[in-house]
Amino acid sequence: MKWKLVKLLVVLIMSLVVLSGCTDDITNKIGNKDGNKPNLILPNKVQEWVENSQAIFLGQTYEYDGKLYILATYGTKPSGGFAVKITGVRELNDVIEVDVEFTKPEPGQMVTEAITYPYDLVDIKPTTKEIKFVAAGAEIHVPTLLGVDRLEPIVAGEKGVMVFAPAPNIEIKDGKIIFRGITNTYEGTANYRIKSGSGVVQEGFVTGSMGDWGYFSEVIALPETVSGPLTFEIYIISPKDGKEMDKFSIPLNAAGRKLPPTQGAFPNVQLLPINESAGDPQFKKYLDNLMKAVKEKDVAAFKEHLADDFSYSFGDNANIAGFIQYWGLDKNPAESELWAKLTTAIELGGTFLPSEGKTYYLAPYVYSAFPVEFNEYEFAAITNKNVPVFMEPDKGAQVLEHLDYHLIRLQGSIDNADPWIKIQTSVGNTGYVESVNLRSPLEYRAGFVNEGDRWQMIFFIAGD
Repeated sequence: MKWKLVKLLVVLIMSLVVLSGCTDDITNKIGNKDGNKPNLILPNKVQEWVENSQAIFLGQTYEYDGKLYILATYGTKPSGGFAVKITGVRELNDVIEVDVEFTKPEPGQMVTEAITYPYDLVDIKPTTKEIKFVAAGAEIHVPTLLGVDRLEPIVAGEKGVMVFAPAPNIEIKDGKIIFRGITNTYEGTANYRIKSGSGVVQEGFVTGSMGDWGYFSEVIALPETVSGPLTFEIYIISPKDGKEMDKFSIPLNAAGRKLPPTQGAFPNVQLLPINESAGDPQFKKYLDNLMKAVKEKDVAAFKEHLADDFSYSFGDNANIAGFIQYWGLDKNPAESELWAKLTTAIELGGTFLPSEGKTYYLAPYVYSAFPVEFNEYEFAAITNKNVPVFMEPDKGAQVLEHLDYHLIRLQGSIDNADPWIKIQTSVGNTGYVESVNLRSPLEYRAGFVNEGDRWQMIFFIAGD
């Protein structure tokens, strides 16, 4: 009898210890669904967000009208028997953990033979704390969004690639395709090719994320001779056999595009390197300390140089926390590509810009000093002296001319993974230069501001 009493007391004590270490569930339950609409009226924007998200396996949040909605979606499923349930939301010291249990049908289980979109939705009071999804049951990880706050409407997609733009059948009048979306693929890569009646006219790739859904945005400039109906194909490459897979296409229309009769010569302009950083001793000291942190890949020291409102993308709330996550500084900072890209941008030099009582420093000079009369989507700058222009993408090919810091016209989009870029020179020659000798003003650039007698980095961003 005494032994049973002791065992009972031990169980009670352990239960009290466990309970004392937990926080209260802070959610308001909204709905747990297998693909149907919630049996209640949600605000229209929230309802649209939920419906737009159902086809993706994803955990995300949306703050609206005094509430923070937490949504866990399981994606498109071939039958019933799949389920999602948010089992708890706990507020800890510096994070809010969201427990999500996923269920799959057992082998031989009777299920509904219909496409379903399981999800669960709760709301809590708005918070500035990080929301962390914790998977249980049939899954071990809940993918989240990187580089963008929440989903835009999805116009096309297949498995690991979801496209926000371009929309099907959109008219391409200015020769530029805005390609935006998210990826969750091997190495985060999605490939594309643009086809007309004459064949492939443009191809390349974008990079989002792997394991989570990473945002990408690219402006694709069509060759000036392209018009008429187009097919925009998106696909991924199998890591096993290198074959194309999960391919889908978006029809586009460039029929209304106004083409120039010829792409003639343009003014012969040089953009000589400029580096004004040493002109302000206070900024020079700040920049030296920043580059020391970059060289040593010291994340803590690096963060001390960022402004509170630092931005790294054109999405809403592109803050420091998202920046750290986007560049992998929270997981494997030693292997992050940030250090090399930022070093290149800074070492190319830059210029000071007084504006509205503040002083800014912008780098690289290709961005800060790019002539306004040249279209930044169409032109780029040679960044070295005596750069040969080859007739073919081969160092053994005929050399057409040499360039010294000249502006050139791009004959396609810049692909940093491609060692060659096709260009046109001011005298009309069309050829190839090595990509290491060329830079677009839309590539990664950094901005700094002196406020309150203190320098801080306010952005590091690419694109437009």
